[in-house]
Order: sequence, then structure tokens, then C-alpha cells
Amino acid sequence: MTAADRAGSAPLHPREEVQYETRSFGLDVLACSRCGGRLRLIALIEQAAVIARILRHLGLPDAVPTPSPARAPPVPSRRHPDSRSDSDDVEAP
Repeated sequence: MTAADRAGSAPLHPREEVQYETRSFGLDVLACSRCGGRLRLIALIEQAAVIARILRHLGLPDAVPTPSPARAPPVPSRRHPDSRSDSDDVEAP
């Protein structure tokens, strides 16, 4: 699914897609992680079957992971975070 599909507007040009992701996620996907140089976008693969085949070839999982159930929110501590208990002063043998 492309950014245009999510927004419900006309499809974006691949360059616009990269710019959208850079603005949205703060990640420059065209920056080389080794040297910091600029990469060139030569293809944008959107077909799920092709993506799955590439991932399998690379030995990476091609299935969408099952989401974990949500956890309960943290329970607030009754102690003030700056306070120390008596057990903090005891040294280990």
C-alpha cells in the first residue's frame, strides 16, 4: 500500500513517495548507511507476490507478524520517584 492509497488521493510519483516518507518518518531512505552518499531510486515494487519472493530469497520472513495483544497501562507507583526506601541503604554482603 502506497502513501497515495492511504491518503485516498492520486498515486504519487516514486520520488514524491520518498519525499513523503522522509517528511513523515524523519528517515532519509536515499542516504547510504555506509558512506552517507545519495542512492538512486531505480524501482518501486508494489506487488505483494514479488516482494514476498525477494524476502524469501534473502532469507527474511515474508509473512505479516501476528500482532501481540495490548498490555495494561503501567500502574502508578505510590512512592514519589525521588524518595528512597530503607532497603536502598542496605549494602549487599
